[in-house]
Amino acid sequence: MKVYEITKKNDAPNVFGISLVATPAMESNYVKLSKENTNTLTEAQKIELSKTNDIQFAEVDKQKQLLLGLVLEPNKLIYRYDEQSKEEYYITVSEETILGLAHEYIKNSNQSYSTIEHDGKELAGVTFVEHWIVEDSKIDKSALHGLNFKKGSWVTVAKIENSTLWNDYIETGKVMGFSIDAMVQ
Repeated sequence: MKVYEITKKNDAPNVFGISLVATPAMESNYVKLSKENTNTLTEAQKIELSKTNDIQFAEVDKQKQLLLGLVLEPNKLIYRYDEQSKEEYYITVSEETILGLAHEYIKNSNQSYSTIEHDGKELAGVTFVEHWIVEDSKIDKSALHGLNFKKGSWVTVAKIENSTLWNDYIETGKVMGFSIDAMVQ
């Protein structure tokens, strides 16, 4: 199959938003952040920890309503199928392009634009409050939450202040990760 590399378009907004999606192309689901990192704990450990700290993990997540996840990973082959041409192909993006896209996204103040499944309907109450490029997978902030993202990956944290979105889409698992809304070459 053909492989196409995504590059920035000089005359376009490139990444103008980040959608919440059920099946992210990066094949990486976000995690809900809480006071304790519970992603790598067994159910028994979570129960024991909740007794000692006198907290319920779902309630702590709900209070913070933060999601941490992968936006783009360099050199990952992302399968695509074009309905019109019936062509199957892969797309990929370089580490250098990811850095440029992330910087431009922030520079253009697009951190409050998000949709569900790229439907074009802007969501209220979603702000991407942190962004970074992974420099070292082992000591990256995302590793503190049990995630292992490749060097050069773009990672984000979203603050959800929309209770309907949180309860009906995030808590239910209807959306599981992030995907870029973009105009690229």
